[in-house]
Amino acid sequence: MRKHFLFFLSFFFIACLSKKYDFNNNEKIADYSENNIIFAIDTLRFKKHIANEIFFNENKSFDKMEICYEKSIGDTIIDYYFLKLTDFKRNISTIRYLEKRDNSFFFDNNSSEKALFVTCICNSNKNYFPKLAIIKKGRFWICGNSIGQCSPDSECQIMKAIILE
Repeated sequence: MRKHFLFFLSFFFIACLSKKYDFNNNEKIADYSENNIIFAIDTLRFKKHIANEIFFNENKSFDKMEICYEKSIGDTIIDYYFLKLTDFKRNISTIRYLEKRDNSFFFDNNSSEKALFVTCICNSNKNYFPKLAIIKKGRFWICGNSIGQCSPDSECQIMKAIILE
């Protein structure tokens, strides 16, 4: 009986450590209650998982994870929410669009720009992070506060990735 219990306990522990994230519309990320964000996922494990998926290095992780509210820029202005991961030492910000349903936040995969993890890497002290821009040609992600601020010739780079589970 004891061997069966130890086997079950070991299996359960391994299953918990190997948790994959459901990057679709059904994974609840957080709840908003009384002016506080309460994460529904393990934030330490999630930060490490996303860093590994984006940078292919298990030794990297993000310092901070938060849910933010912003207004898009460009021809059409809309309000939107996003999950923001920050690495302060390397001046890296990664975001993922969120859908707010009642007082809960979920990933939104209803269009390509919402399903991306967008990363801004800056080689300066400037604090650029990804922003949603909407112009007549459509929606897209930029780094900085204006279109063209982050370009191949600038001190900032943008990287976009879809993480499939």
